[in-house]
Amino acid sequence: MSITNKSGDAEKWSRQAARGGRQYIVAAGGDGTLNEVVNGVARTRHKPCIGILPLGTGNDFARTLGLPFSIEENIDILRAGKTRAIDIVSVQSDR
Repeated sequence: MSITNKSGDAEKWSRQAARGGRQYIVAAGGDGTLNEVVNGVARTRHKPCIGILPLGTGNDFARTLGLPFSIEENIDILRAGKTRAIDIVSVQSDR
């Protein structure tokens, strides 16, 4: 387990975990933490499953997926190994 202290920590640690061959990474936080974890993993060849424990303020992504907001229910989902493929897109602009 890694605890973030500053912006960029989750991205760095998730990248290291993916490069280390981890099969699962759980983002326990809000949309910002999840964003960092996804960005860290996206830049690696190995793509572990990313689990979500919605512990942030808004949790918009978890809400969109229809995840419950009970920690216990989300842990049950993680333990059951329920997965869903989700596309990611990278966009760059000069504007």
